[in-house]
Amino acid sequence: TRIPSTQPYYKETLSSDNAPLEEGGDDQEHPNRSKKRLARKAALARASRRRKKEYVQNLEASVRRLENRISELERRYLNITQKDIASEMDEEEKQRQVLKAAIQRKISIILETKQSEEEKAGELIDLIKSYAQASQDRQGRIDYYLNRVKECMTPGLQVKFAIWSLTQDKDFYSKSPGGGGGLWDSLMRKELRLSEDQEQRILAERDEIAVKRRNLLQADRELEEFRAQAKKQIVELQQSLKKCGEVLTAEQLARFLVWSERNMWCVQMMNAIYHRT
Repeated sequence: TRIPSTQPYYKETLSSDNAPLEEGGDDQEHPNRSKKRLARKAALARASRRRKKEYVQNLEASVRRLENRISELERRYLNITQKDIASEMDEEEKQRQVLKAAIQRKISIILETKQSEEEKAGELIDLIKSYAQASQDRQGRIDYYLNRVKECMTPGLQVKFAIWSLTQDKDFYSKSPGGGGGLWDSLMRKELRLSEDQEQRILAERDEIAVKRRNLLQADRELEEFRAQAKKQIVELQQSLKKCGEVLTAEQLARFLVWSERNMWCVQMMNAIYHRT
């Protein structure tokens, strides 16, 4: 009878962990592993920097595209707005001229009819009032146009904030010892990450910006003064002309209106010489 062997029927293999190291092997492989690990880290760092650079470049390109788009839309809006305003004003002026021409035709008809002075006077007075109202409607456009001027003089929201932030006391720009900070710290140093040179160059414009801001506010006040003066002068002129009109009869006023309409050379001459002093 064959006695079974106590030795395993397979040959035990040594793992890499259990394999005996050749003389000097550990000293040679350990530096190699370190070099490979450092090389991998360097490659990963380079890839990270490359991805970050590409990301920033893409953001900058997007910002440029958006800025160009905004500029284009602003130009289109301005052109459309100006055209709409001009078209609207032209249409109003045309309607006013049509109304005045219709009133003048009625006045001419009344002047040529054989009616008593009292009958003519009643109709003419109503027509003259309508004509005067059509002429005076343009005075209401003073506020409209001056408001448009004021709107153009008023900076946008971002510009207002920039002007405000650059016209504060010196403490507004100081650095907090504890690492905290106010609005300037939060926006300029943390959010925008301004360099020292950039911050100094921006702050160097503070005095000039403060002067320009005061000048712009002064211009705004002068615009309001002009508005008040223009209205005042128009009212006073109307009162003086009304006194002159009261000297004339209704028929005389009507004949004056008709004559000035038929003699347009006079109107054109007045347009040329009115603003001469």
